[in-house]
Amino acid sequence: MFPGEYLAIFEAQDPGDADAQKRITVRVLVDKENIEVDGVPQRGKPVKGRLKVHIVAKHQGYVSAVLPQPGEPVGESVVVREDELAAA
Repeated sequence: MFPGEYLAIFEAQDPGDADAQKRITVRVLVDKENIEVDGVPQRGKPVKGRLKVHIVAKHQGYVSAVLPQPGEPVGESVVVREDELAAA
């Protein structure tokens, strides 16, 4: 990672699961202007934070959002439960 860049790790819906029951771990490197963190993360000591995304659709309690940078293993967009989002 570079200075001013964070590794964000979060849970999302598995895009290959039609029943939306399976969750996956998503990892995305983001510039610090695209994330708000609660404290200063250190190696082995992560902190909670809020990743800034662009919401493109809402449907039955789920939200499709575009990430600020492509994430692994989902690419540019992700689906999360609507109750997991915080208002900006």
